[in-house]
Amino acid sequence: MKKLIFIIILATVFSASAQTAGEKETLVKLNETVISLYRSQKFDEAVKPAQQAVDLNIKIYGLERRETAVAYTNLGVIYREKRKYKDSVENLQKAADIYQKIPDAKGAETFSAYEALAFSQFLDGRKTEAEASYLKTIEIADSKFGKESKESFSPSLNLASVYARNQKSDEAAAFYLKAYALAIKNFGKESKEVEKIDDSRVCSANYGKTGDVEKYKAFEEAKSSLFGTNGGEKVRVLNGKAVSLPQPAYPAEAREQRLSGTAPIKVKIDEQGNVIEAKSICRGDALGRAAAQAALKAKFSPTVVDGKPMQVTGVITYNFIL
Repeated sequence: MKKLIFIIILATVFSASAQTAGEKETLVKLNETVISLYRSQKFDEAVKPAQQAVDLNIKIYGLERRETAVAYTNLGVIYREKRKYKDSVENLQKAADIYQKIPDAKGAETFSAYEALAFSQFLDGRKTEAEASYLKTIEIADSKFGKESKESFSPSLNLASVYARNQKSDEAAAFYLKAYALAIKNFGKESKEVEKIDDSRVCSANYGKTGDVEKYKAFEEAKSSLFGTNGGEKVRVLNGKAVSLPQPAYPAEAREQRLSGTAPIKVKIDEQGNVIEAKSICRGDALGRAAAQAALKAKFSPTVVDGKPMQVTGVITYNFIL
């Protein structure tokens, strides 16, 4: 979702005829500059040449051409990296609107524009708009690539998360199950994509906490039918099973930013009960890093199945209160 469509830009520039050789050369240089700055994560510096590329594409190709749509997409993604979500949405919406007016627009480009738009809308707190854009993205994926395509996986998972956070548990369940089915078909039962779904369900705090035990049971049964007899890996909540669970220090950086809340940490525990891997699955800030460091120091009783110790995976949740 963060990847810019630079290859499309450059290919378009070289194959099209600009009004003057000077304008064409300027556009090529602008694109090369944006590429370099983006790859170096110099997003502040990338904004100006990206905006200039938009303006020059409009001058050369017009407002309703794919070249201009690609330039708007790239500028929107750069703004998102700067966390200027309003500006990101504005530019990505322009790109999506252009693609809607182009009868021969490539499916991959239109798909990428709408998926990028939906993500920025979600980050900007526009959950209803994000929901609509993800539905549009899935519609494009189903139409251009097929209803069981790998392209449908990401927007289906993201839409499930949006529904969960909007407390639409039935809709969330339906799209989580769709995401599982797509992941199994296109990537495999033990793929990273399946793990992403499990992590998303942990992070989507509203889902699974509605108190409706029967719905949760029905969901798990439907999931098991997709995976077969094992039902997929179970995500265990491990807080109450720790022999030793050191608490993380509250980082000064987090206090300055007045960060608080929960930090779920996914851990892998070896046969002796030691935590050998720990990662924050819901937040990438100072609280997530502090919680992951604390989780590595936790100790558990060995898990024994049929008389043999085994590795297990689960979640430790830390609460930070200002």
